[in-house]
Amino acid sequence: MTRHPTGSPVFDDLLDGGYEKGIITVLYGPAGSGKSNLVLLALTTLEKKAVFIDTEGSFSVDRLTQLTPKAEELLDHVMILKAPSFEQQGTIIERLPGMIKSGVELIIVDGIATQYRAAIARQEKDLNNELSKQVNVLYGLAMEHNITVLLTSQVYADMESDGIKVVGGDIIKYSAKCLIELQHNDDTRKAILVKHRSLPQRERAFVIDNVGVYEK
Repeated sequence: MTRHPTGSPVFDDLLDGGYEKGIITVLYGPAGSGKSNLVLLALTTLEKKAVFIDTEGSFSVDRLTQLTPKAEELLDHVMILKAPSFEQQGTIIERLPGMIKSGVELIIVDGIATQYRAAIARQEKDLNNELSKQVNVLYGLAMEHNITVLLTSQVYADMESDGIKVVGGDIIKYSAKCLIELQHNDDTRKAILVKHRSLPQRERAFVIDNVGVYEK
């Protein structure tokens, strides 16, 4: 079983070496919980190429430069695709199979359900089917090419269960073989391994500073 190093000692420890290849891993949590930092860190351990789909305008060259001295070199190996609408996100993902060539080891969608949520607010139709279609394409690429697929998603409060749920719901959760919940309360950050096909549930406390993500 091969893994893609997370770029963080504490997350490598949580996942016994890194994000598993051939599956979808989902990082979910509220704003400020560390999702974008973690996907940028995953880029710092690239050996080949990556595709980064940015739905929130969150990709930061400045932050990547803080995280690694190799930022400029890395950017030559990362295809950054902007998806400012759910329709454009779908178009990009639909075209990915024709764009993926040998050498791509990582696909990131930062905010897989962000534009989906915005489309719901506009009362657009057939959104669940479209999101399911997009996730199925990503899952197929992960399996066929043994690629690490890393998705981030927002959460919302569920008043009935007095907890939180992933935006995108079961479509996102059931497609993932690895689910990591990120929590952020005041100065406390926690990563909870909610689901993994070969690892037990466990958690780690962590901190984010200017140069990375470390154990608290």
